[in-house]
Amino acid sequence: MGPGTVVWVGNRRNPVNCGALLGLDIEGDIFLQDILGTTVWIHKPNSTVPLPVLKLLDLGNLVFGDSSNLTAGEYLWQSFDHPVDTLLLGMKLGWDKKIGIDRSMRSWRTEGDLAPGDYLFRLDSGDSSQLPQLVLEKNQRIHSKWGPWDGQIHY
Repeated sequence: MGPGTVVWVGNRRNPVNCGALLGLDIEGDIFLQDILGTTVWIHKPNSTVPLPVLKLLDLGNLVFGDSSNLTAGEYLWQSFDHPVDTLLLGMKLGWDKKIGIDRSMRSWRTEGDLAPGDYLFRLDSGDSSQLPQLVLEKNQRIHSKWGPWDGQIHY
């Protein structure tokens, strides 16, 4: 990847105007705000965070949590849980049952339009009797499959 490569977008479906700022308020809310004052919320914590901090880690993960306890696994929110169309070292695909999120990647609509596109890359867990496999869909129809996967290798 070259300099300036976009690897995460905070608000694909409803982009704010150019010149937007990423902010963190005293309650721990993460938001985007453009020069017209339009605010889009990225994350609102369920409870007040005593010492909120937003930090960009060396691998590109934007993490949020309490600064007194900002360690891996203790993040209240992280951009790696919301991949766009680029898989970075340390990102995961598939269901995280602990936080109830399905990590998948979706293409851009076009090169200049960040809105979600036609292609979806995901980990299909199937039913409990099958091993998961990677799936590429186009317009909700399976285009390609890789797997099954046992957590270490594809068969």
